[in-house]
Amino acid sequence: MGSYMRAEDLIPDLVLCSTSVRTHETWGLVSGALGDDIVVEYDQALYGSSSGGLLASLHGADPDVARLLIIGHNPAIEALAHGLAGHGDRREIEALRLKYPTAALAVLETHVDAWPEVATGECTLERFVTPKDLPDAGSLSL
Repeated sequence: MGSYMRAEDLIPDLVLCSTSVRTHETWGLVSGALGDDIVVEYDQALYGSSSGGLLASLHGADPDVARLLIIGHNPAIEALAHGLAGHGDRREIEALRLKYPTAALAVLETHVDAWPEVATGECTLERFVTPKDLPDAGSLSL
């Protein structure tokens, strides 16, 4: 997924990452392709959080951050992505709703001036990518 993000210029300015071992491992694998200059904030509140808790963490992001990546846990991360995605390709929104597998990437776009303005149903799902969608999916090991 990290190589995909690099190739598609989906480099975050900030990563909010749960403190779990699994999310640390996921970020370690992704960051290897993205570089070391990305700010990462490890937040215990993301572990076991609800989608509302994740949204609250997103709302607290620095206003200078243009691209934010959250690495969290299901069912909350899936519920947050689905809840925010009010616009976009209906097939991708449905795919997101049906299954949000480990290491999936939901790219959501919003046109707000500050993170606290991000609201349920107001984002556009630009793309939903799962590890199986990637060209080298057969060689993945998470």
